Amino acid sequence: MSREEQIASLLVELGLDTSGFDKSIAQVNRTTSQLEKGFTQAKKALELSEKGLADYTKAIKAGESVISQYKTKIQALENAFKEQENNIRNLKEEHEKLPASIKKAEEALEKLKQEGKQNTDEFKKQENALQTLKAKYSNFDTSVSNAVNKLRAIENQIQVTNNKMNSAEKDVKKLSDEFKKLGSKTKLDDVAKKMEEVSKKSKDLAEKLDNIKDKADKISKAGGLALGAMSASFYETDSASMKLKGSLGLTEKQTKELTETARNLAKKGFDMTDATQSLAEVKQVMQDSLSPQQVEGLSRQMLALNKVFEVDTKDALKAVSLMVRNFGIDGEKAMDIIVAGFQNGLDVSGDWLDSLWEYSVYFDDLGFTAEDTLAIISKGMEEGTFNTDKMADMLKEGKIRLLEMNKASEEAISSLGLNAKTVQKNIGDGGETAKKQIQELAQKILEIEDPVERNRVAVALFGRVMPK
Repeated sequence: MSREEQIASLLVELGLDTSGFDKSIAQVNRTTSQLEKGFTQAKKALELSEKGLADYTKAIKAGESVISQYKTKIQALENAFKEQENNIRNLKEEHEKLPASIKKAEEALEKLKQEGKQNTDEFKKQENALQTLKAKYSNFDTSVSNAVNKLRAIENQIQVTNNKMNSAEKDVKKLSDEFKKLGSKTKLDDVAKKMEEVSKKSKDLAEKLDNIKDKADKISKAGGLALGAMSASFYETDSASMKLKGSLGLTEKQTKELTETARNLAKKGFDMTDATQSLAEVKQVMQDSLSPQQVEGLSRQMLALNKVFEVDTKDALKAVSLMVRNFGIDGEKAMDIIVAGFQNGLDVSGDWLDSLWEYSVYFDDLGFTAEDTLAIISKGMEEGTFNTDKMADMLKEGKIRLLEMNKASEEAISSLGLNAKTVQKNIGDGGETAKKQIQELAQKILEIEDPVERNRVAVALFGRVMPK
């Protein structure tokens, strides 16, 4: 039955006090208005900007915030509608009892008359009670009209808010699609090349200083011209050397080699201090697992990632380290996957790296590679899960539930035509066996036509509904 039909079927209303609801919805409206304004401003700012990845990210986040607020408002309105509806139904029952109550009151009043008690307080009290009941009954039509108007007003607010939410969702999807297209064209190497072009003058000057230094060394081995010191000062080499040696406990030779790497990064347009810090962090986390070339390459990627996506290099490096350990890949491959995630909009909710930190071990346990992980999360977000944490948590929760295998999980697996003990063993074996088992479960769940049953099974096995 539609709300319009529900309203038409309601027969009674009794001056419902909605002042409390009016105050609460007023606050919700204020918050909604502020977020709507923020989203509008973010979209305008995007139009006026160079439309970079950061600009899109801000606009998408603003859109998601207002969508979330719309949902909150709709829920509040839905609750108010149901409460009003229930109250009115209760009042309908009361109204149906009014004729009997009036008749009983009239009989009581007549009895008092027969007893000669017209001038007593008891008679006056009974007379007032009868008048109240009759007034309530006679004003019933007006009360119903008031109730219907209030419910229609709530219904109208729900519809308007729904329309706004649908519009905002379309805007966010459009922005997300543009973000992905832009991201797919943006490679860190391209960014680094652009930075090199921007810093060409600095690089040329550095090379000139180095040439002067070489000539000066030939002229005076004693370095009387001190041009070597001038070049070192330009690149803050002494400071970088001390920082690298002090933080990593390197030998003189290692310090010299790593300082030269920092200078190379600086020549490519990166800040010398940032380059030194990035190198130190890479060495501290990755230890001696990387060659000098790999250290420079990973540091360069970290710095470019920071420039493009404003990602803290420590956070990115933590994710790289965990991915290397859990997936058995090298640092460069891990960075490629991290960058691909940012380029494809997986950090819209700001949880892309968090998801890699927390869940990479679970993906690996279930036999999924790093590339599988990126594909699974990306596919989930394309189908409406605007949160990488939710997608990753679904697999984590699935592993836990399938290993514990409670009654609900057993029944869900049986409904799919599978053996619960076999599924439990396959998940426990891990690796490719677990991966194939998860894929089989997911496929069978998606084949369920009834959305209610599909969601029931998905929640029993993975802890949340599975988008079809």
